[in-house]
Amino acid sequence: MRKLSEILQLPVMEILNGTVAGKVKDIVMNPDTKEVIMVMDEGVFSDFHILRREDTMGIGGDFIMIKTGQAIQSSRENPELAKMLTEYYSILGLLVVTSGGNIVSHIKDFSINEANWQIVEIMLENEKVYTRDQLLSVSSKYVFVQENEERIQEEIEETDDEVSYLTGMTVMEDVASADGSFAVAKGTVLTEEIIEQAKTADMLASLVMNVE
Repeated sequence: MRKLSEILQLPVMEILNGTVAGKVKDIVMNPDTKEVIMVMDEGVFSDFHILRREDTMGIGGDFIMIKTGQAIQSSRENPELAKMLTEYYSILGLLVVTSGGNIVSHIKDFSINEANWQIVEIMLENEKVYTRDQLLSVSSKYVFVQENEERIQEEIEETDDEVSYLTGMTVMEDVASADGSFAVAKGTVLTEEIIEQAKTADMLASLVMNVE
C-alpha cells in the first residue's frame, strides 16, 4: 500500500536506457471502479502524459520503473485516453460529505493498492480515515462517503466548524425542500443563518452540491 504523498514527484525511470522519462504530477481516480492512473508532466497544447498500471513494472521508494518510454501514453495522440481523462477525478483536496448530509473535512492524502492500483483508503485533514468500501461517489468538487447511522449526531457536533467554509459562497441553482420548509434562490450569497436553516431542514447536502 502506497500513499499519494509517497508517489508524487517520483521520477519515472526507463530500464532499457537508464533515463528518467518524467515525474508523477497527480493521481486521478475512476469514480466507478476506484482504480487510478498516474498523470505525469504536462506536454504542450494541453497534452497529458499518462502512466497506467499494466505498463508499470514497479513502484519503489526512489523510482517508478517502466521498461521503455512507450509505456507513457499521450492524451493528445490517443483520443480514447483524452476522453477517459474527462471521466477521472483528482480527489486530493476535495471536500468529504457523509451520506447523512454532514461535511467532514478535506482529503489530505490517500493510499492505493500497488497490485491493482485501486484506492484503499482516504485520509482527511481532521485525521479521519475512510476505506474504499465507504466511498459512495465522486464529483469534481466532493467525495461522498457512507457513514454509520449511529455516528451521524457525532459528525454533526464535530463538523460545525467545517460548515463555516460555505459562508460567502454563491448558490448556482435554486435549492428547495420537498415540503417547502427551506428554499434559497440561484445567486444567493450564503450566510451563517441560511446554512443553519439548511441543516435544520436536512438540506445541507443539497446546498453543498449547488454552490460555488
